[in-house]
Amino acid sequence: MFDGLTMLRRRTMEKHRLLENHGIFSRMLAGDLTAAEYGDFLATLARFYGGIEPWLLRQLHGHPHAPLYRRRLPLLSADLRALGLAVPHPSVTPDLPPSGTAVLGMIYAIEGSTHGGQVIAAHCRKILGDPVLPAMRYLSELGPDAVWGSILQALRDELACGHDVELAASGVACVFDGLMKA
Repeated sequence: MFDGLTMLRRRTMEKHRLLENHGIFSRMLAGDLTAAEYGDFLATLARFYGGIEPWLLRQLHGHPHAPLYRRRLPLLSADLRALGLAVPHPSVTPDLPPSGTAVLGMIYAIEGSTHGGQVIAAHCRKILGDPVLPAMRYLSELGPDAVWGSILQALRDELACGHDVELAASGVACVFDGLMKA
């Protein structure tokens, strides 16, 4: 039996590892993490989502997968302001064909990051303490359980062949590459 979800995970594992070891992302679980680095992390995410979120919302308008995506930019903007930082200009919008399967791959990568976000949130609370608590809406309010099961089911339903997996993987790569460039 074809298991597109497992294939997608294997196909995108290396990109995920590269992102975790890239720039500010590699510092987020450091024992000597600083509040300034946390601000850099939020700014990087805000640059990325500032470019991709409007594009993604246009792609999802009227699409059955629209409820699977939760807006991030308002939370990031509020967190940056809570730290006294400006919301940065958006990065470049990705050049991705508006394939429903590629967009679903993007949602998979974006919503999947909420799992890691919970680990980062706990670490930041421990290392940085009270000063950053007002600036943790992005990490705290987007728990992974809200839509994750629905995303996995949508992928199981849509990934019927290797071509579908490649389309979804292109969406995942768009997210990971965009975050590394932001």
